[in-house]
Amino acid sequence: MQLRWGGGEERKAEQNFESNPQETPLKSGRCSQLWNSIPDRRSTKKELEELRRKFNDSDPSKRRTAVNGLARLGGDDAWSMILEALADADGRVADQAQLRLGESASPVVLKGLLGRQGLRAKDDWIRRRSAEALGRFQSAVELSAWIRALGDSEETVRSTVCWSIERLAERSALPDDEKGKLKAALCKRLEHDREPAVRARALFALAAMQCEELDELLLRALKDSRRPELRCAALLLVSGQSSSESSPAQSFARQLLRDPEPSVRAACIGMLGACGNAADMLALAGTLSSEERLRLRWRVVSVLRRNSGLRYGLNPRPWQAWAARLPDDWRPVPIRRDDEIGSEVFDGLPVLSDRLSFLVDFSGSLWNAREDGLTRKQFADRELERALGKLADASKFNLVPYTGEPHPWRDELQVGRPKLKKEALHWFQSNRESGQGNVCAAIAEALGDPLVDSLVIMTDGAPTGGRRWNLELMMDELIEANRLRCIAFDIVLVDAPGGLVRHWRRLADSSGGELAEVQME
Repeated sequence: MQLRWGGGEERKAEQNFESNPQETPLKSGRCSQLWNSIPDRRSTKKELEELRRKFNDSDPSKRRTAVNGLARLGGDDAWSMILEALADADGRVADQAQLRLGESASPVVLKGLLGRQGLRAKDDWIRRRSAEALGRFQSAVELSAWIRALGDSEETVRSTVCWSIERLAERSALPDDEKGKLKAALCKRLEHDREPAVRARALFALAAMQCEELDELLLRALKDSRRPELRCAALLLVSGQSSSESSPAQSFARQLLRDPEPSVRAACIGMLGACGNAADMLALAGTLSSEERLRLRWRVVSVLRRNSGLRYGLNPRPWQAWAARLPDDWRPVPIRRDDEIGSEVFDGLPVLSDRLSFLVDFSGSLWNAREDGLTRKQFADRELERALGKLADASKFNLVPYTGEPHPWRDELQVGRPKLKKEALHWFQSNRESGQGNVCAAIAEALGDPLVDSLVIMTDGAPTGGRRWNLELMMDELIEANRLRCIAFDIVLVDAPGGLVRHWRRLADSSGGELAEVQME
């Protein structure tokens, strides 16, 4: 606990009190108030010991509470314990430590995150957590530490390091010294990293650092035919630039509406919608006639509705007629989110895709019965039956109920023929899995199929298993990772507490997905 003092008299009083509290005269009214506000070291020590007992408890909820208490208490001993919590086997404890460490400005924390408790730890997850926390750190981190971390052996750590550099650069929180060396290290990752996702994130970081060669790097990334991740990253960065059509990268980007990768086409749709000029609207209206993916056609319609205020659907003709009449100097009229006409509203689970997986939370709350005897599982059975009935026979789908781990119906998407849909529904309705709800593992399982472009997630909103529990951290990471995949997240929240809804809405909105709230209780 720290106490700030206003002047020399008060500071002297504090020093005298610390040396001999029984003999320090404090005669003035102001000094009397100071006497009452001076921290009692014995009570602070007692509080620390109480928090230490909770920190060493076998109950994860008590350890998590201890982490929060230690962060409030502060001091080297408290922060040292929080650093230890990064290695806690329970995700809710390690998540809380990661959050609190990222809010700190303590030299002890910085030393720990850069050392064997952090970026030099043997465990990949600890290094990953440390890299993310340093991206929110309140004190400057020497650039040599970032350069060293860019060479980590694990892809997820290198990716997180690039993301943290990007966030710090956006906040102008990188020290000026050795910036040239950091840019050179990022360029090395962009050119030579074996993982395309790391290359793409290095491009994001270089853009945030205002690299002088950015226009050239963007054009090269857009033309990289082997790495869709780079093309997606470049499209997102182009969309943040001026809407002028004179940029070579922006002129070339429009061609990616015909890219063979759906994720790139999705990013291109978003880029053209953000640029918002007449030529872009005409190009988007034209793609409604040729785009094969249902989800991408809905993305185009959403962009056109947002820019025009019109309510047309998937039929390309009225959109093409509208776009053809736009003057060259046309610019969209901003529409507030509340007034925007989004995708069609469907009863039950959203079906806006023909390449999707349904993820259903089978944690314990799914089996809780209401007063009328109906359980959430029965509700899920009924809604899934309705959703499968809406799928066209040419659609492809999968079911991924999940507890502490995912339990997929099939290893990959299946063609939605009536016989298979009936088989899938029977399998789902007969499923009696129960346990914790590890939604991150289920999402990772579903996204392992490269054909997926949409996830429909039915949950009560509260993760209860796996490495990641904290929704703030979870959504930050999902949204960041989805920049390179452009998956639409459609969320159905059943009896979700109000405080959790905003996190899931952020994921749905950022991905172009839908969110529905269902109250059964």
